[in-house]
Amino acid sequence: MVIEGLLVGLAVVILFLSEFYLGYPMTRRPLVVCTVVGFILGDLETGIKAGATLELVFMGIVTVGAATPPDTLTGSAIGTAFAILLGQGTELAFTLAVPISFLAQFLIVSKFIWRSSFNSKVEKYIEEGNYKAIEKIHLSMTLALAIILGSVTALSIMLGAPVMDSFINKIPKVIIDGLSAAGGLLPAVGFALLLKLMWSQQMSIYYFLGFIFVTYFNIPIIAIAAIGVIMSFIFYQEGNFKLLNTKLNKVTDNKEDDLFDD
Repeated sequence: MVIEGLLVGLAVVILFLSEFYLGYPMTRRPLVVCTVVGFILGDLETGIKAGATLELVFMGIVTVGAATPPDTLTGSAIGTAFAILLGQGTELAFTLAVPISFLAQFLIVSKFIWRSSFNSKVEKYIEEGNYKAIEKIHLSMTLALAIILGSVTALSIMLGAPVMDSFINKIPKVIIDGLSAAGGLLPAVGFALLLKLMWSQQMSIYYFLGFIFVTYFNIPIIAIAAIGVIMSFIFYQEGNFKLLNTKLNKVTDNKEDDLFDD
C-alpha cells in the first residue's frame, strides 16, 4: 500500500496546485479526482463510477467568498482509493468521502488561521512596497496546504487500509445497508443544494418540463441536456432579433423625425 499511497498523495498535491495555478480548471472536482485515482490504482471503471456518483453529491458545494465548504478533493481521493483497494465499490466511496471531506475542511480552516498570523508581515511589506515577499507568502501557504492534504491522503491509504478493512468487516450488515440507502439519497441532496442556488419562478417551468420528459417519456439525460442547449440557442437568437428590431425601429423613427423637421 506504500507505493499506492504515495502515488495518490502526489496526485492530490498536483490536482490541488493545478486548481489554483492554472486558472481553476475544476481539477478538485470528484469526477476528475476519482478518475485519476482509479487510473493510478488500476481500476479506471470504478474510479469513473465513483466520480460520477460523488459529483452528484458535491455538485452544489462551491467556494463562495470566505466560505469554506467540505474538501471534495481529499474526500473523493481517499474514499475512491479505499473503495478500490478493499473491493467494496462505490457504496464505500459514498460512505467515506462525505465524512472525510468534512474532516479535511478543519485542516483547511486551520491553515487559514495559521495564514492570518502573517498579516502583520504582509502589512509591513505593503508599506515597503515589497510585493515579491507578499507573493512568496501566498505561494508558500498554498503549497503548504497542498502538501498537508497530500500527506494526509497518503498516510491514510498506507496505514488505514488493513484497519479500515477490519473495521468494515465488524460493522453489522444492517448499518451497511442503511449507509447504502443513505448514499442513494445523497445525490438528491446535492441536486437540492444546487437547485436552491439556481431556483427562480421564471425558470421553474423548464425544471418541471425536464422532469416530465424524463419521468413520463423516458428521455435520456443527455437528450434533455441537448434540448436545453438548443432552447438556449433559440432564446438567445430571439433576444438578438428583438434587440435588432428595436434598433431598426429607433433608426426609422429618427429618420421620420428628420423628414418632418425638414
